[in-house]
Amino acid sequence: MGENNAIDAAGGQASEAVADALSESDIGVGADVLGEPAAARGGSASERSAPAGYLGRHAIVDLYGCAERALLGDRERLRVLLRGTAEDLGCTIVNELFHDFTPQGVSGVVLIAESHLSIHTWPELGYAAVDLYTCGERGLLDQLPGRLRRALGASRVDSQFLDRGQVDEPPRHQRQPQLVLSPRGLSADRQWLTDAWASQILWTIQVREIVRDVHTGLQRLQVVDTERLGRILILDGAIQCAEADEAGYHEMIVHPALCRRGAPSPERGRRVLIIGGGDGGAAREALRHRDVVRVDVVEIDAAVIDAARALLPNIWRHPDADRALDGDDRLHIHIDDGLAWLRRVGGAGGPDHYDLIVVDSSDPIGPSASLYTDGFYRAIRGALREGGAVCVQGGSFWYLPEVFRTVYHGLKRVFPVVKPMECFTAVYPGGIWNLTMATLGDDPEDVDDARADGLAGLCWYSARRHGSAFAIPPTAWAVLRQEPPGSDGA
Repeated sequence: MGENNAIDAAGGQASEAVADALSESDIGVGADVLGEPAAARGGSASERSAPAGYLGRHAIVDLYGCAERALLGDRERLRVLLRGTAEDLGCTIVNELFHDFTPQGVSGVVLIAESHLSIHTWPELGYAAVDLYTCGERGLLDQLPGRLRRALGASRVDSQFLDRGQVDEPPRHQRQPQLVLSPRGLSADRQWLTDAWASQILWTIQVREIVRDVHTGLQRLQVVDTERLGRILILDGAIQCAEADEAGYHEMIVHPALCRRGAPSPERGRRVLIIGGGDGGAAREALRHRDVVRVDVVEIDAAVIDAARALLPNIWRHPDADRALDGDDRLHIHIDDGLAWLRRVGGAGGPDHYDLIVVDSSDPIGPSASLYTDGFYRAIRGALREGGAVCVQGGSFWYLPEVFRTVYHGLKRVFPVVKPMECFTAVYPGGIWNLTMATLGDDPEDVDDARADGLAGLCWYSARRHGSAFAIPPTAWAVLRQEPPGSDGA
């Protein structure tokens, strides 16, 4: 992070100015987290009983999309917040230590007789991590996430509560299995993988083995093995694909665009660009077309390619033989930024233009954020040949309507014809996922039956499936009638 700018030692109260600022931010100095005076509850946490059978309880709270970014970088205000929170929980404060980072961010810990309350912030990401261990009652800790959400203006809060220090352990044959889930990612015992589809809606699968768990320098990458869905690739806690169902997504993001009647003639030798797609699934489907002469995969994170090659052989495989994708000389892998790549190949009549561009990116956070802008969509149009098309991962009209709207309206501002689609996936929220296709003039729904039915080895796509993919329900169209905030018009 950087050098230590300042350290607070124990003791002392916040200045009146800080107190006023905190009260304006809904962080009441001396106000009770639970809405009642701390003194009214009586006694410190150490005087109240710990959870039955355990020595204490551990609360882990992740806060995302914090609107109060100035607060996340303000060491003094965070100190007051943590001290007030500890006091409101009835904890006995022993000491405190807070640390400023350069250029931004704060780490702080309030040492309490019961253990500790700590925070670490990333103001530039609007994220804060809070950790509290105490022998206090769970009823108090349960209200910690809501208080922190209000104080920091968080749009999403993930919290875990763990019983710690089991005493009077029963004989092994009398123990009951416990299912303790994380709101997102791996559980504490690393036996369950959970994806938060929405508030209070979790999708969970049992994990057989954690095959890889690393931070690549750009994002956290995990590969886990499961009995029901095979190996699963996870980036920054978000599931990207699973071996058992990935064809439902990868076939539909590639074949409808290449099999539409208005697609370029196969005789000229078609070129495909895949932005993202480091798992290899979209590249495999593009190579299934024998008239495709070149497939460029532009992936920003080399570790994703390495993981797919080594650990996802059922995805990173050639469509025509029992061999890896790398054996096909039409495939070219580039570790690069997608927008930068498009700008290099753009320009009228450029020889490196494409007949199809597939945007197989993760959600618009982290390394993929630049792939959801009007400038990106303009660069895509500039890199297409006559008769070309683009197909974009488009979120979910039900669970991620903001992404669905952003992609659709972003493409509408650049392309003359834009149509949303849907596909099946077992691991994305809801099981129905949206894609969006845009062309330079032809109707994406108009399928070339002979071309579509001439493909072999498919699980999901066919000439009959082509048209039905565009038949999204009225409730999805209702979502698209609302333009996303900040858009510059249709």
